[in-house]
Amino acid sequence: MRLYFEDSQTPGPALLLIAGLASDSLSWVMQREVLAQHCRVITCDNRGVGRSPKPPGPYTVAEMADDIIEGLDGLGISQVSLLGHSLGGALAQHLAITRPQRFERLILACSFSHVEARTLAILESWSDCLALGAGPELMGKCLFPWLYTEEFLNRPGMLEGALQAMRLHPYPLDPQGVAGQGGALRQFDSRAQLSQIQIPTLVLTAARDGLVNPAISRAMAASIAGSQFVQLADTAHACLLETPDVFNEAVLQFMKKP
Repeated sequence: MRLYFEDSQTPGPALLLIAGLASDSLSWVMQREVLAQHCRVITCDNRGVGRSPKPPGPYTVAEMADDIIEGLDGLGISQVSLLGHSLGGALAQHLAITRPQRFERLILACSFSHVEARTLAILESWSDCLALGAGPELMGKCLFPWLYTEEFLNRPGMLEGALQAMRLHPYPLDPQGVAGQGGALRQFDSRAQLSQIQIPTLVLTAARDGLVNPAISRAMAASIAGSQFVQLADTAHACLLETPDVFNEAVLQFMKKP
């Protein structure tokens, strides 16, 4: 399936950013310019969101990962590092396990080796809201409390600004596409394969992630030989947007390591 890709074509090592559930390439707005000062930054819209096709689901992680390989081949990129957030981290894991020769480094941000029942219930509630016709205002109110800290949302104007961004998003969420992505999560479990990851890996989590238990990230790091584990303080699941400076610094420090 031909996904929507963007390529900064800037000098430096290639780094592919893979977004999470119900998120498209615009979710990397706080990373793209910063990282492009050091890397060739590539972003894509996964199947089901943004400017990519939104076929009926459920999807699988393997299918979504194959979409990414097709896109990289189309760009002529044979070697790239991966930065996957949440569901994007599941796709990145699958790629690193099944096609290790294609990837140089791996960054798993607020991701998981499996989806716990509580997290799955939260994610499925989002999909159900969309299926029932929830508009951007209601969807934002359903999403944001799980993605950000209360201090962040309590800042004057912050919640309203986030809701306004949902209202004005040029590529609204598609119920069929989000449900399809949710189907991929239900089937995903990489715990038995994590030890197969051999490339340099950073497991990055947020201390106050209310959606994905940070203990899962710690266990993932313990299963990946030689991996680095970093926990960002005072931030939550959407740390790439809530605390972009510390998120970006952690990514760049890892990318610059010999």
